[in-house]
Amino acid sequence: MANPVNPKWRVAAIFLAVVALGQGLELFRIKSALTNVFRYHVRVTLKDKDTGEILRGGTTHGPLSSTSDLFGQSTTFGGGMESREISGIAYEPREIGFSAEGYERHNLMITDDTPSSIIVELEPKKPNAEPAGTGQPATRPELKSDGSDKPQPEAEGRSR
Repeated sequence: MANPVNPKWRVAAIFLAVVALGQGLELFRIKSALTNVFRYHVRVTLKDKDTGEILRGGTTHGPLSSTSDLFGQSTTFGGGMESREISGIAYEPREIGFSAEGYERHNLMITDDTPSSIIVELEPKKPNAEPAGTGQPATRPELKSDGSDKPQPEAEGRSR
């Protein structure tokens, strides 16, 4: 006489096999990411693209974190007024942006073979250029006149 196997045990065994397979795939993904880990330390100098003049006090943007990141990737910023120093550990290329007042933003992709010193040339913003996606000129809107723009008498003349 054959010993019947409880159907609940079969379902439990199949469930555990699927969970184990999923965990194995996740470990493989983590191992693959860790083989790509690299350190970077980059000194970035910002220059005016037209004049070649070094821009002081630029701004660094990013890197942005992704919801698909397996774990946090570290980036630190430093440097003085004439250059920015960016250091970090990553397992994938990191996009970092640079800008300065009156200049267009420029994004730089940091990889494991990025040189340790880079010059980023920023293009000056065009006067009356349209901001991206607005369809409106980048000028200050005119204030509507309601007739109250006539000169008012001095405060001394009103007090009696």
